[in-house]
Amino acid sequence: NPSSNMLQLIGTAENYLGNIDIHIYNTAGKLVQEWSKKTSENTFDIHLDVSKLSSGLYTIHLQSDRGRTIAKKFVKK
Repeated sequence: NPSSNMLQLIGTAENYLGNIDIHIYNTAGKLVQEWSKKTSENTFDIHLDVSKLSSGLYTIHLQSDRGRTIAKKFVKK
């Protein structure tokens, strides 16, 4: 799952229809990037530019306006 410049998020939007807030945190827990995206389909395919992040381990949090939250780790090359 290492990423260099673009991070792609693909998933079903059943619990994520509407607005999705996306936050990326470094290993110290500091917020380093954030986006707000809108979904209107049954699936989503979101591309995020992470080229400005330093190499290392990060955690990405997705939160829907319906209260659904998911967190995953990724490695930036």
